[in-house]
Amino acid sequence: MKNQKLIRKKYYKWVKKLLREDVKEISDEEYVELEEEYFQKDKSDWFKVKKDSDQKEIQVWDNKRVKVFWMLIRKFSMKRGQKEGKYSFSKFIFPKFEWFFDNSVDYLDDLNNLTLLQLEFSKPANFWNEDEKIEFSLEVNFSQAKFLSIAIFSQVTFYERVSFSGAKFLNSIYFNYTIFYENVSFNSVSFYGDTFFRFAKFEKQVSFGNSKFCSKTFFVGATFSLILDFYKVTFLGDTYFENLKLTNEVNFSFSNFTKEKVFLFNNIEGIYSLNFSNVLPNSEIVFRKVNFINSDILNSDISKFRFEECNWGSSQKIKMKNGNESIYRQLKKNFVNARDWDLAGKAYRSEMSTKKNNVFRKPVKRDKNISSWIYLLIRPVGFIIYFFYGFFSGYNQSIIKPIFWFLIFTFLIFPFIYSDFCFNCIFREEFIEQSVKNAFPFFSLDDSLSFWYSLIQKIFSTVLLTFFILGLRNKFKQ
Repeated sequence: MKNQKLIRKKYYKWVKKLLREDVKEISDEEYVELEEEYFQKDKSDWFKVKKDSDQKEIQVWDNKRVKVFWMLIRKFSMKRGQKEGKYSFSKFIFPKFEWFFDNSVDYLDDLNNLTLLQLEFSKPANFWNEDEKIEFSLEVNFSQAKFLSIAIFSQVTFYERVSFSGAKFLNSIYFNYTIFYENVSFNSVSFYGDTFFRFAKFEKQVSFGNSKFCSKTFFVGATFSLILDFYKVTFLGDTYFENLKLTNEVNFSFSNFTKEKVFLFNNIEGIYSLNFSNVLPNSEIVFRKVNFINSDILNSDISKFRFEECNWGSSQKIKMKNGNESIYRQLKKNFVNARDWDLAGKAYRSEMSTKKNNVFRKPVKRDKNISSWIYLLIRPVGFIIYFFYGFFSGYNQSIIKPIFWFLIFTFLIFPFIYSDFCFNCIFREEFIEQSVKNAFPFFSLDDSLSFWYSLIQKIFSTVLLTFFILGLRNKFKQ
């Protein structure tokens, strides 16, 4: 039984008739038939797979059939799109692309150096006739289309909305130096070959939600003016996001990164918020010179993240969107493992500060054998402890705070308590000397009327000195 998905012989004969000069237009019914029986039919019998001198598999296409296909696209599909105000290539199955250059450089050998090429056709090629601008001035729909060979949209300008939703690129795809002026959808797209978005420019929102990148992926030097969405995207090959310019939210939530591959986010410029929540990567993800201020990494496996020269803000704490104790604790562990003590300290500050703020939010487990009034004290006492810890020591990340308050209490507050101003001359003599003695744990307490005050000072000063020593240790680590 013949494959019903392939183009039938009678349609090969029919399309040749359509290309005659005397055929200027076709009816709506004829165009629908052309779509269903030709454009949307499988063309895998148009090429053979052979091996080149390097034993690499290559496609050898029937150039005559390829030429007829693109002539029909230009003669009927492009003109029909101009008439209807929208170009539609939905469910089309595309063969290889045609390219003709005045430039003698072989395009396929120099795909990554497109600045050398002007892409001016000396003959009609792909979607455009001779001397036409390489652009789509109207909305374009490539939804559920299939590209059997290398697809090249480099240096093309899209002025209206573009949809590639559900499309399949079975070979490499190139969007180098491409400009998109309106929203772009790459939702649920399968990229089976290497994918290139070098120096592409997106003026509006672009979405790759639920798509799959099966080979190497390059987003290099691209500019994104609005939201960039990679929600639930799967990356199966080496992935590079480098030298990007972003000005809005970037969403990678629920995305999947496979193991034993390279995942690099390097030198991401601009003011943006990064959403990496619910990401459980199977391989290490490297973030180098990335802005993490007000970013979201909730429910993600941070142990697989490696941070290099990232921007966490200039404050003494790290501020994360939806930040909680667990996130800051994981960040602290990550920074400790990387021996970045400064960021580890900032993460610890954030963890303790979050704990303090959550004291009154967390429920308290009750025990029937404990009086209810004790439960009323648990939260206020807990808050006071965290406040004391942060206010007087900066959560052990400061040496200035504890030594400052140690000196204030030793030479001002407690001497005032011991002086005649406070106790009507009872401790008038040598009150500063007494305060200094009580400030250090190795001096004994007197059996005098100031015993309880001296004991309070000794305990308080010992705590401050401990904070100072711990802070000093952390500073030496940094």
